[in-house]
Amino acid sequence: TWSACHGFSPFIGMEASRPRQVPMCPREVPLAFVAVHKAGTTSALHWLGRMDAVAVQAAKLLAGIVDCICLGRRGALAANSSAVVDEAVANLAALELVRPVLHYVPQLPTDPTFELGLMPLLGSCDDIWLPSMYCPSCCAAMTHPRRLHLAVVRNPYRRFASAYGWLGGDPARFPAFVEAWALMFHASGRYFEYPDSIPGGRLPFEFDWGDGYGPRRQWLRAAEVFHFRSARLELIDGFATVSPFWKNSSWPPDGSLGLRVTVMHLETLDEELPAVRRRICMDFGHCGPLPEWPLLNRKGSSAWRPEWGERTRRLIAAMFAEDFRAFGYDMSVPDDASPIHMGPISIDLQSVAMRAAL
Repeated sequence: TWSACHGFSPFIGMEASRPRQVPMCPREVPLAFVAVHKAGTTSALHWLGRMDAVAVQAAKLLAGIVDCICLGRRGALAANSSAVVDEAVANLAALELVRPVLHYVPQLPTDPTFELGLMPLLGSCDDIWLPSMYCPSCCAAMTHPRRLHLAVVRNPYRRFASAYGWLGGDPARFPAFVEAWALMFHASGRYFEYPDSIPGGRLPFEFDWGDGYGPRRQWLRAAEVFHFRSARLELIDGFATVSPFWKNSSWPPDGSLGLRVTVMHLETLDEELPAVRRRICMDFGHCGPLPEWPLLNRKGSSAWRPEWGERTRRLIAAMFAEDFRAFGYDMSVPDDASPIHMGPISIDLQSVAMRAAL
């Protein structure tokens, strides 16, 4: 999942590098949130979106404007199939549509001219970047330090199984997949820690997916590898941009980001969210109601199966040992996804650059 701060979610077939993860910062709620693949990301995006309902509607309207302009630019038939949309007419119509929402979208100039059109501001017909609904500038380092840095993590066993299911893998072949993955993980670890370093965005991965299962090719896209990346590394990358040390890259000797991150566990969100709400009120002065956490994509396909065996458990535990320790999960019991101690935890994340140098 690409951060909503980038304004779009690239098609999974793209070979391009993933945009840098940056925190999502609702305008009206003092949060800076970083999403982790396969850890309630869809629910989190909906939750944050409900905090900025006006901006969300503005983004939807702008998406329609882009479609209107692109129809004209490509000379395609109009929706009624009876006329060709003229580009100048499309630009003028788009300009009139966008005026009511300019107040809520400060990334756009306050007085765009008809001559310039809107496409230079929104991207291109093939690569559309809508203004972010989550205000990237609000999360600039030290611009708004009074925000709660927040994330949701998930038991590494369940998260790994969920990512495999997302690829369309056959549950019966999961142990074999883990064997193949662990072999490559220990041989080419950098590609798994930093998937954007995969040459050409394609990782050779020879595996028998079985008829009708998986991507049915002998390589994986970098975007797919990201779904199996350490949650700790995802959070380090995401929160590094709001670290007080980011601007000058002057990381302290211990590699700390210089900020604390509050981490909730996906498995016990219902019990942990009230504590986060109290923290936002007591420490950050926002005591108004927050949206309910939406329950999305709960298919239960990531539950641990006894037939996967002890060796499969050990291989996953070895690859994600730091995640187990950092986020308080017991690596000895894969069939119990709950954290060892219920409740949100506060942790200090270490800079990737400094960690590699130490």
